[in-house]
Amino acid sequence: MIFRLETREMATETLIKQLRDAITDCPQSPVDELLINPDWGKVIPKILKKMAANGSPAPLFETDDDRLSFVIRLPLHPLALVPPGDSPQVTPQVGMLLSRIEGEMTRQAIQDALGLADREHFRKTYLAPALEQDVIEMTLPDKPNSRSQRYRLTALGQRWLAAQPGDDKS
Repeated sequence: MIFRLETREMATETLIKQLRDAITDCPQSPVDELLINPDWGKVIPKILKKMAANGSPAPLFETDDDRLSFVIRLPLHPLALVPPGDSPQVTPQVGMLLSRIEGEMTRQAIQDALGLADREHFRKTYLAPALEQDVIEMTLPDKPNSRSQRYRLTALGQRWLAAQPGDDKS
């Protein structure tokens, strides 16, 4: 989603309507109550806090050189991509990985929990597909090869896990 506020050309009401229309379709609307009488100096920080609290990706801001207009890019929340009540389809291997992750774990700890010895097989069959499907995430996404790298369930992964029959981790 991209929202553009041009101070000379776009009325505040138009931006409010665009924000409401786009955000009310999201499963966790962060800003609707903030748009009644907006003071943008107060509203935008509140939007950022609510988006961070509900796990939304960080918005991107762009301005012109004179700072007369700005563009806010609001990436979709991961749960907005899956209809409410649905859980993503995952391979049996990714499902096993999801059922073994507890909190934040290193690659080796996950691999050990799965009882797998071959690092390359684990990476190609379990880890890479889970990352691509956004059911797990890296704790250090800017440093994928860091020895401090850990992995954790995303909200989507937690939703998948909760939708599975039986709650045991066998």
